[in-house]
Amino acid sequence: MSGADIDLAKLRGQVVLVHFWATWCGPCIQEMPALETFYEKYKSKGLEIVALSEDRTRDIDDVHHMVHHMNMNYPVAMAHTAKRNSFGDQASLPVTYVLDATGTVRAEMRPDKLPVTVENLEKVVSPLMPAR
Repeated sequence: MSGADIDLAKLRGQVVLVHFWATWCGPCIQEMPALETFYEKYKSKGLEIVALSEDRTRDIDDVHHMVHHMNMNYPVAMAHTAKRNSFGDQASLPVTYVLDATGTVRAEMRPDKLPVTVENLEKVVSPLMPAR
């Protein structure tokens, strides 16, 4: 949202959560406190979250408001301006991809399969964290 580029290749060596969401998505908003709590606990230990909003360009003010209101302290970008690489278009939201330090996708978290909760993040992400 700041205009700076986010390059996943430059985040190698860190565990990265790529989180697709939207302001109009109720389950997305429900997940945000867990993401923020987990990020605050692990950001100094090699965790990064990149949140990609699927909102339309005309809704960018809503995205800015949500980022501020939900205290999203990790990078947020608009998905429509992102190069998707192998993530493609998302059929449903939210979805969070867990990438290990080599950039390999290790898990896909969705509300109907593996919801984003602090407990699930601990189970899935913590074992991937680099030793420090």
